[in-house]
Amino acid sequence: TEDKGHSVAAWAFPQCQEGSDLVLSFFRQSRGPHLCATLFHTEDVRRMIARMQGDLLVDLPLWSTLAFGGRVGFVNKHLAHYRVHDESAFVNTPVSLLLRDYAKAGTDCVKAARQKGLELEYCQRLKKACAEGTSAILAFVLIRNAIAGKAKAALFADLKSSWHHCESISFKAILIIARALLVPCFILRQMHRFRVMTSRLRTP
Repeated sequence: TEDKGHSVAAWAFPQCQEGSDLVLSFFRQSRGPHLCATLFHTEDVRRMIARMQGDLLVDLPLWSTLAFGGRVGFVNKHLAHYRVHDESAFVNTPVSLLLRDYAKAGTDCVKAARQKGLELEYCQRLKKACAEGTSAILAFVLIRNAIAGKAKAALFADLKSSWHHCESISFKAILIIARALLVPCFILRQMHRFRVMTSRLRTP
């Protein structure tokens, strides 16, 4: 489970780390299991399966609370394949519902950290990261929909219906949201293509 090999994703992950560190980095949007498979012990899934019932974020509420039970490791194998497309459930789900579940997952993680007796400073940092992570998700969805050609009026409506889920917002998220609402679609698409091309050139 600790062999990084030559995986494109492996350079971003330590071999093993404390689960609490992984959760914090995930909500900070700096590192974590975004589009990937997550592995659990069967008995843990059975014990906490209720956390996945009816949740739009699938296994996020499960692994993010289980992670406080100890150390986690990076598994350098292809365990699942995902196809991202314009008809996926994530794309077609209202933004406000996604943010509602994301914010709830963050609140549950803060509660789990307190129950584990983690330091107050960590819980405060996690709470802040969860709040800023929620605004980052909002920014991501808005810019993605803007690139896909969604009307500006519809983007403003999405922002209005979702804003109340964000307790705080980072300056970076504000810039991304402003770009989604104000920059014409064809310019956003050119910027996106350029960013994808340059990221591929930088991939180790």
